[in-house]
Amino acid sequence: MGQLLCDNNRAIYRHEFERTKSHAVIFTPEALQSCREKLIYKYNKMINIAIARKILFVYTTL
Repeated sequence: MGQLLCDNNRAIYRHEFERTKSHAVIFTPEALQSCREKLIYKYNKMINIAIARKILFVYTTL
């Protein structure tokens, strides 16, 4: 199964996309744009938090 990654964040979330009856992810230009905008928003929120005070961001994979 291939992955689709955001060039800036190197991540994309399957739950952001519609699915077929067989649970395949449906990638549309609109859904990709929406996902990109959400990731940029989250990134900017984290930057603003980090600028305002000391904070530790922990990245984990499960």
